[in-house]
Amino acid sequence: MILPDLNLLLYAYNHYAPQHAKAKVWWEEALNGRELIGLPHEVMLGFVRIATNPRLGEAAVSFANAKAVIEKWQQVSVVRVLLPSEDHSQQVLSLMERSGVSGQLTSDASLAVYAMENRARLCSNDADFVRFPGLSWENPLL
Repeated sequence: MILPDLNLLLYAYNHYAPQHAKAKVWWEEALNGRELIGLPHEVMLGFVRIATNPRLGEAAVSFANAKAVIEKWQQVSVVRVLLPSEDHSQQVLSLMERSGVSGQLTSDASLAVYAMENRARLCSNDADFVRFPGLSWENPLL
């Protein structure tokens, strides 16, 4: 299973992002592949939150378009919506403590825990994930 970080999904849909071409190819191959894709609600809703932000100017999409995108993802046969475990918050805090990271990386730590709980490989363009011991991660844009 792979678990995509929000940044890759935003790049895949934002034609103005320098990483767009590589991210789009990677995401389309993932959606059409055989490997399972785990999507936490935080990633899907984060896509809506950021992709619709008016500060993006011409790159911003409408709420209806962003909603349609995440609904389409959920219909793909290899996509699984990931739910947090009962002790998800405690696991995140424990990982942060062991890693020596601060509150700025709370969302990253949460995604790392989702990935570890589901034996997934976290895919991101963000090198901060190297800080989390036991996490399998890669940057598919390199």
